[in-house]
Amino acid sequence: MRRPALFGSLAAVAALVALAGTGCATTNPDPVWVAAASADPSGAASPGGTTTPARLPKVTSACELLPAAVVVEVLGGSRSTRITATERPVQDAETQPEYTCVYGQGSREVLAFKASVLPDRADTATRTIDAIATASKAKTTRLDKLGDGAVSYVTDGYRVLAATVAYRDELRLLVFSGPSIVPQDRLVELANRVLAKV
Repeated sequence: MRRPALFGSLAAVAALVALAGTGCATTNPDPVWVAAASADPSGAASPGGTTTPARLPKVTSACELLPAAVVVEVLGGSRSTRITATERPVQDAETQPEYTCVYGQGSREVLAFKASVLPDRADTATRTIDAIATASKAKTTRLDKLGDGAVSYVTDGYRVLAATVAYRDELRLLVFSGPSIVPQDRLVELANRVLAKV
């Protein structure tokens, strides 16, 4: 199966921080979520509720962390814009889980998002971001105040943003990849939305 280019750029970043081999945790077909732009992705509170989501004790899906409706809201679109979010099989589910969601319209991909969980590495946020920046061989931009460390760069026609956040003893690595025409501030907003959950 030929992997999409956006997915490939995420795989390259994930390989930089891998500790062990890879493997698929499931052979089930890829689940698909579809959201129209008119969906309410804001996470607004109900009366008397809270607007800040609790951090997840366990990451189990990239598409659930970043629903298609949020991608449409942040990247822009009309009421008729539809984005499909497809969850890829989990990689390294037993040792270092990697969850990937690819967002598209028909055969055109507009964004790929990977959430990785790195056990016993909560104190390696800076080293992880440094390794990603160095391996990119591109001009990078450090993003202060985004998670525990973040970097953005453009390579081979794709904009990549990687952000880390510690949770207990884990380091959670979020990687977003889209065409280079996607403004960096849009990827930062997507990252902020997910960082609030993880």
